[in-house]
Amino acid sequence: MKKLIISTLCFLAAIQFSFAQSNIEQLLSKLEEEYRQNPAAAFKKYADDNFLFINAEGGSWDKNRTIKSVSSAKLEDVSFTEKTFKTFGNITIVNGINKSRWNFGKVTINYKDAFTYIYQINGNDVKWLSSQHSLVTPKDRNKAIYRELNNLSRERKIDYTKFYAETHEIKGIGKGPKAVEAYNNAFIKAFPDLQITVVELIAEGDLVFARCEATGTQKGELNGIKPTEKTAKVAHWTVNRFNAEGKITESWNLNDTFSMMQQLGINK
Repeated sequence: MKKLIISTLCFLAAIQFSFAQSNIEQLLSKLEEEYRQNPAAAFKKYADDNFLFINAEGGSWDKNRTIKSVSSAKLEDVSFTEKTFKTFGNITIVNGINKSRWNFGKVTINYKDAFTYIYQINGNDVKWLSSQHSLVTPKDRNKAIYRELNNLSRERKIDYTKFYAETHEIKGIGKGPKAVEAYNNAFIKAFPDLQITVVELIAEGDLVFARCEATGTQKGELNGIKPTEKTAKVAHWTVNRFNAEGKITESWNLNDTFSMMQQLGINK
């Protein structure tokens, strides 16, 4: 009975946390949309009186100077990607990549920065405490490129020459962008609804490690295995090496083939 009570309390706590996190993300999405429409108005509404903005060049602005700065230009485009949320009590820290295009009249400037935004959230009241931008490191860039590649793969819109160097080698498979294309197409032909979801990305040096989950229904032949019409969900790991231009030069792929064969009914 005691274990049941504890389990129930843990379950309720998990639901409460999930709801709170969802509410926070909704509030911040609303703030982002207002920022897109009118940056100065968003800062006036949400920025704390002690708000501090540190730009990628190391400059430090208070609330009034930030509002004055964004009022002097037109925000033509902005996106916030690679976002992660960490909540500590009523404080939420958001990290990610900011891409924006600002028109200053005679000149248009494109920015791409890593950002850290700190908010204080009480109920539906949001206070923007601080904003810090920093130059995107090669590791940040490589992770963003891999996510873009994965998203385009899910939509079947990859230009392989854009992402893979001519000297690229997919270990154990072949060389060049066309080798990767053929490798991917073989799986897509066998699993037309194949979707690969990134679970975790880790970057170190010029390498990006992706832990993924691949899901698909086998409707075509794969390596001599006839269509089974069964769905499999398996772990997929890939390591990619990037060059200075942001193109992939080497790839290592590993799939949980044994689990896939079990789910397809090939191995009992």
